Formats: sequence, C-alpha cells, structure tokens
Amino acid sequence: MFLFLLKRNYSFTFFLCFYLLFQSVDASALVCTDIRKLVIYYLKTHYSKSEFDDKLNEQTLDNFLKVWDPAKNIFLQSDIDTIKANLLPIYRDQISKGQCSSLDEIYSVYSTRFEEVQKIIKKHINETKHDFTVDEYLDLDRKKMTYAKDFKEINERWRKRIKFQFMQLSEAIDSDDKIREKLNKRYDLSLKRHKGQDVKEVYGSFVSSFAKSLDPHTDYLKPQTLEDFRIKTKLSLEGIGAILRSEDGITTIQSIIPGGAASKTKEVYPDDQIVSVAQGKGEFIDIIDM
Repeated sequence: MFLFLLKRNYSFTFFLCFYLLFQSVDASALVCTDIRKLVIYYLKTHYSKSEFDDKLNEQTLDNFLKVWDPAKNIFLQSDIDTIKANLLPIYRDQISKGQCSSLDEIYSVYSTRFEEVQKIIKKHINETKHDFTVDEYLDLDRKKMTYAKDFKEINERWRKRIKFQFMQLSEAIDSDDKIREKLNKRYDLSLKRHKGQDVKEVYGSFVSSFAKSLDPHTDYLKPQTLEDFRIKTKLSLEGIGAILRSEDGITTIQSIIPGGAASKTKEVYPDDQIVSVAQGKGEFIDIIDM
C-alpha cells in the first residue's frame, strides 16, 4: 500500500493507492474466498468508503461488465438487463459469504456471446466484399454507445469494424489475401487468449472493478500488471523513448519522451505506426498483431 502526501497552501490531500495487497492473499492463486477478504480489507483501510452500499454495488457491477466488453460489441442489451435484474440484488451478498456463482454466471454469458461473435467476425473477414466507395460512419465513442438490441445490430457493428481494420491494414499490406490472413490470425489469437482464461482472471477482474469503484486512485493489480508496475518503478527496462499504444493490432507512437532515443533521431513522431522492426542492418520482422 502506498500513501502519497501532497502539500498545497498548507493543506494536505491524501491519496490511498492500494497497489500491493496484504501478503495473506496470493494473487497468482486467487480463489473465490479471497475476494471476500480483499473487499473487507479495502473497506477497512479506505480513507472514506467503509461500506459495500448500493451505489458501490452498482458501480462495481458496471465496471465488471466493462472489463469484458469495453467496446459494447459483444453483449446484447437484453443480456445486460437480465444480469442487472437477476444478479445485481444478490451478488454482493454472495461475495460476503465467499460465494462466486453470480460472477461465474456473468462470465458464462460473456463467453457464450464472445464465441458467437467469432462466427460473425470470420464471415466479414473471409466472405464479405467490402465496398470502400460507400461513405459510412463507425462510432468509436464508447461512453455514448449503447449495447446492441439484437444480433442484426451486432452483425452491422462488426461489419463496419472489420471493414475499418481492412482499410487500416491496406496502408501497410498490398494484398487482400494477406490482409485476410492477418485479420484471421489476429482474431484466432484473441479466441485462443479467451479460451486460456480461468477463474483467477475472472475473480481478479472483479476485485479490480471493485477497487476502481472506490475512487480513481485505488486499484488492484493482477500478477502480470503488478510485474509491469514493478519494472516501471525500478526503471529496469530500456526502451526507444516513446509511449506506445496498440489498437486493432497496430502499434502507434502516442508521444515522444524528451531526451530519449526516439527524440534524438528526429525521425520519429507521434501517430507514426510501427509495423516492422529490425536489429541493425538485419531483416525487418512484421510485428502487426504481436
């Protein structure tokens, strides 16, 4: 647990950031009964929240749903309505008793929809003939988007999304067959990662959702996220001197760090896309989707 103390005009503001949790819970082996311990710990040590009240209950569930479908292109609105009607009133009580059937049920609904959507995705990659002469609009504002009301709407969202990705890749790849191969690989990897998830990932995501509901400065780090955090704080990893972001399989430079390697070359700029890399004069390796 870290305590940050800021002094401004002789007044003090405290920010509690629960990045590292008490040693009795092993994050790499998180089980259902650990969730109850963690929730109690957060509420016991948080500077203002001490009760798992109705508002916190609802916000936690909203955050948990966003973890699995942040772009709102997997769940149907009817799924969300059913989950909130049936599980919102009971999952808090289950957690307090060390039970997780409601969390398992939510993930089961997501998992079913995810695999159904893969068939739609494959159809638009391999069968749909995308017409790039037609003016179309793809809404990427997740905050304003609503969940799809039916599979017809889900299908249309994914058609536009795959068309957009197809167009993006065409800037770096000059063959439609290679683009389809690249997109198939991307979504095959996504499906593989999905099938490789276990209950630890589900329960860890719930604890993270709960922590973020407390305030913007409180979080729970799953094992891989914690390792990344340790690397950053130890400054033990060297890079190119740029902050990167990844979207739809393409790595893009978000910003340049002054004084870093990229800045010194004066040849790298924000919004540049990194599509291949090489060591010295070696052969370039395609890194899209890596």
